[in-house]
Amino acid sequence: MIKNSLETITVNKTELKNIESLLVKTNFELYEIWTPDEDNEVQVWSNKKLKKNIQVTITEDDPIEDNTTKVINELVDLWLELRAIRNAVEYNDDDYAYQKVKEPSALDKYTSKVKELEEEWEDSENYLNKIFKDNIDPSVLAYLHLDDDDKLLLTN
Repeated sequence: MIKNSLETITVNKTELKNIESLLVKTNFELYEIWTPDEDNEVQVWSNKKLKKNIQVTITEDDPIEDNTTKVINELVDLWLELRAIRNAVEYNDDDYAYQKVKEPSALDKYTSKVKELEEEWEDSENYLNKIFKDNIDPSVLAYLHLDDDDKLLLTN
């Protein structure tokens, strides 16, 4: 780098294109770009004829404006989520609502099987009398139709 006078300029990232354009038009050349620990990019521009160096420190966007944008985006997201919740609660479409499916208990299975066998017995009494003895109880048959797990639940 040529030993010239050094001037420092701090610009916002949004104004960088204008400053770069102005420096190129005034015959400055980009000599180096580096980023120190503060995370602000630094550009060094040099003009040999004028024997001047300009150090341009580029700062990020205005933090207040950046925070405002974040808050607005978050509010929009919250509004959309609340709207979805309201639609689910108000309209209560079965497609979107969770419905808990109740499994029948062992006792429910047993009683439904007893009723089914009693109705079957009444409908075709002559047929079932040929298969079973006269004193057969439909509750015994219903118990025999159950799974082993359901039998254990009923007996314990």
